[in-house]
Amino acid sequence: GYGIDIEFSEDGKYLAVGEDDKTARVFRTEKWDSLYTFKPAEGWCGGCPTFVAFSKDGKYLAKLSRKEKLKIFDLQTGKKIKETGIEVDEIAGLKYSNDGKRILVAAEKKITEYEAGSGKIINTINIPDDKGELNEIIYNADESEVICAFGKNIAISFNLKTGKESRVYKGIINLQDAGGLNYDPDNYRESYIAKYLRLKNPLVLTNDNKNFITGKTGTKSVMWSLETGSPIRFFSEHAKAVVCMDISKDGKLLATGDGSGEVNIWQISNGKKIKTFKGH
Repeated sequence: GYGIDIEFSEDGKYLAVGEDDKTARVFRTEKWDSLYTFKPAEGWCGGCPTFVAFSKDGKYLAKLSRKEKLKIFDLQTGKKIKETGIEVDEIAGLKYSNDGKRILVAAEKKITEYEAGSGKIINTINIPDDKGELNEIIYNADESEVICAFGKNIAISFNLKTGKESRVYKGIINLQDAGGLNYDPDNYRESYIAKYLRLKNPLVLTNDNKNFITGKTGTKSVMWSLETGSPIRFFSEHAKAVVCMDISKDGKLLATGDGSGEVNIWQISNGKKIKTFKGH
C-alpha cells in the first residue's frame, strides 16, 4: 500500500506505518523486523487511508481507517482489545493524549476529542470553510489546544474547550515540487489516493529545537536551520515525494514514507540511510 501515516513509539521500540488499504504494519526498531500486520480479515480497499497512533506508555496502538471503526491493539500480544464507535470517513489525523485517556481525530472539516475507553465525545471543533483543507494535527504541550496544518500554508491553534482560534502561524514558504505524485483523476482508486497525498506537506521539528525537516521538496526531505533558514542536510533516495515522517524520541533517527509506499530510516546526524521497507 501507499504510506499515509508513520509514527515512532515513545520508547523508540516500535515504528508503525499506516497504509492506504486499511492496513497498519508495526516494526521493531532493534532489528527492523516486522512484528505485526493489522488488516481486515476480508476485502481490500485501495484509497482507504489508515492513520496510526501509539499510546505514550508504548503498550497500545490505535488504528483508524476510512470506512472502518477505530481499533486499539495490544502491542505485547498483537490482539485487538477494543473497537470503539468512532468512525470517520475523510480522515486527516489521529493522536493519543499523554495520559492515554483521550484520542484526537481530525476529519476534513472537523476535529473531535474522544474518551479512548468509551468513544464518548469530549470536545468538537468545526473548521470554517475559508481555512482550506486540514491535513495534520497535534496537541500543544499542555493539551489544552490542538495545532492544525492547512493546505493554504498556515497552521492554526484552536482551544479545545471553546473551539476558538488562539493563534495563526504563517511564514514558511512552501514552493512544492510534486515529486512524481501524479494520479489519474478518472481512476476511482487513484483519485482517493491523490486526495490524501496531494496537499500533504510534512514538517517535523528536531528534538534540540534548532532545525526542522520538510518533505515534498521533489523526492527529497530537507533539514533546515531555524536560525538561518538555510538547508543543512538532504535525505534524497526516495523514488516519490515524501508525504509522512517522524523522528525517534531520542532524536537520532528519521523515518520517511513516500508516495510509492516505501519507508526509509535515516541517521539524522549524517543523513545516512540505514534501512528501507518496500511498499506492498
